[in-house]
Amino acid sequence: MTSLAGMRFDNHLARLGSRFSTPLPPTPLPELYLVSANPDAAALIDLDPEQLHTPEFVGFLRGGWLPPGSEPVAMLYAGHQFGHYVPQLGDGRALLTGQIRNARDKSWDLQLKGAGTTPYSRMADGRAVLRLRNWLAQRAIERAQQKDFTEVDRLLALPRRPFDDQPGSGEYAGPAPADLFVPAVSCSSYGRRMGNGTFRERRLDILSPHGFSAMHYYEWGDPANRDVVICVHGLTRNGRDFDALAGELCGRFRVLCPDIPGRGKSDWLRDPNDYVFATYVGALTALIARAEPESLSWVGTSMGGLLGIALAGQPGTPIRRLVVNDVGPVIEPSALQRIGAYVGANPVFATLAELEAHIRFVSAPFGALTDAQWRQLSETTARQLPDGRWALGYDPDIAVPFRAAQDQSALLWALWDAISCPVLLLRGARSDLLARATAREMSARGPGAALLEFPDVGHAPMLLDANQIAPVAAFLRA
Repeated sequence: MTSLAGMRFDNHLARLGSRFSTPLPPTPLPELYLVSANPDAAALIDLDPEQLHTPEFVGFLRGGWLPPGSEPVAMLYAGHQFGHYVPQLGDGRALLTGQIRNARDKSWDLQLKGAGTTPYSRMADGRAVLRLRNWLAQRAIERAQQKDFTEVDRLLALPRRPFDDQPGSGEYAGPAPADLFVPAVSCSSYGRRMGNGTFRERRLDILSPHGFSAMHYYEWGDPANRDVVICVHGLTRNGRDFDALAGELCGRFRVLCPDIPGRGKSDWLRDPNDYVFATYVGALTALIARAEPESLSWVGTSMGGLLGIALAGQPGTPIRRLVVNDVGPVIEPSALQRIGAYVGANPVFATLAELEAHIRFVSAPFGALTDAQWRQLSETTARQLPDGRWALGYDPDIAVPFRAAQDQSALLWALWDAISCPVLLLRGARSDLLARATAREMSARGPGAALLEFPDVGHAPMLLDANQIAPVAAFLRA
């Protein structure tokens, strides 16, 4: 018998290539309760049954951790569906994480059901409900036949519908017996059946020098939760960049992801010269006031990280934990030149596929994202024009003050040195915006940030996969 980390993978289906599957990591479930694990099934893959009760096993089921050697893919196939031959079908809510060859040289598929959307999900959310009622009844009868009435009592004491097979009823409504349910994080992904997802879309009136406008934001988790995380995106991005991270955090926190003015669904400002930090800080301060947090954490990517530094360095700041993603007081001129080459260009595309190709090109430093991740980043950055063509989802005039910006490193270092809360500093190992020397200096002075680098990524890590999400979530929960 072996451990989860010692399983012998032989992923021959994944090796067939793109005509048969799409490589894709699972989308982690924000909440998972371990109801039962079958030791007989574990024996088929030479897995020690004791491993079934470890946090790693729950993490694997949740999609937040993958055993070494696994290669998750969504399988592509053809066949008959509803009486008709369909030339392209595929796994819309399941991932083959790998194939394990046991000591008897027999291969077993290891699949995660409800592992998130895939390129073949069509209009569904990639999740699968658990139908437990029949299993509970069968299990209770088996234990009664064995005269194990203690477990029968425990089983029958479970809520009638811990998870049901009706849409929208995915939330667990009752006390969880510690020996049957192992809580991980808590935000049911079944909330995605409501509205546009597990988030709620809200608007906030903000004031800039030339009048009021509306800032759009996405709210994840319990709206009454006053343990709040605010996630702020980069220069040309939007609040939907944090879908994966917010989905991971929303059981513990209320997560707010704004579209900074001029981006996403927020209003464009009347005067391009208002696209400056003073406007953004005022808007975000209004968002903090609306949230009424008892505890506030901040996650900021690029521009969002600079805004976090500006707010966390103020006297009396409400920010208690700060994650700064690939930015610092010194911004390398080469990165500014690269970004300035495309910001404000306002290209128009005949198709969404052409827009995606543009996003892939200008955002290549994000690293080796999956096709599904590139598609999501493109779709959430797109706006369709009245003539049916496509443009980028931000006001091209945000480039006006960007191109006129002066060096603010002295002010930013002073703000950095004034920060007293714990800070996690993320850096893409290939970043052209945050030099390694600057990152090390940020670790050595001011709040003494903990520095974490991600290999094979430039500016900036997008916090879309488990390897990038997990350390951020652990820092915020600490």
